Amino acid sequence: MILDIVSTKKALIRQILDIEEKWFTEVKASEESSCRENLSAFRNTRKIGFMPMSRRTLKAYLEHVKYAKTRGRNLMIEKYARMDNLIPPLKESFFIDKIVDIQKEWLADLKKRYPYIFKENPTDNFANYLRSELETYSDKTLENYYSDIK
Repeated sequence: MILDIVSTKKALIRQILDIEEKWFTEVKASEESSCRENLSAFRNTRKIGFMPMSRRTLKAYLEHVKYAKTRGRNLMIEKYARMDNLIPPLKESFFIDKIVDIQKEWLADLKKRYPYIFKENPTDNFANYLRSELETYSDKTLENYYSDIK
């Protein structure tokens, strides 16, 4: 049973990453990313973020990614444009605010427990990155993700 859950999650993540990787190579961000030169690092970094998500959340996100692709959207370009404040917010959502608040608390707790890992205060950059990413999610994905972490 657990192996089935893990293999299903891995399959969902692989499908998401196949689309996101192509999108990522098309991004022209103001700050260069080391992941751009090493796509396996990009995939691993994204996979780490997706593994804690439930299958339900991953399915909702995959549906959204596929839908966005059929509409000619590139969610990675949108995310990086938001991070650089080149475009207005993509959406306002109760869930975005709550998810960002929860994860900022987690990060603050990690910083307190492991001060030598965090030399700077990563909260502002982290919050901007996370909010920009979450603004590209569908309402269904946001609701499911919030349910996963609350």
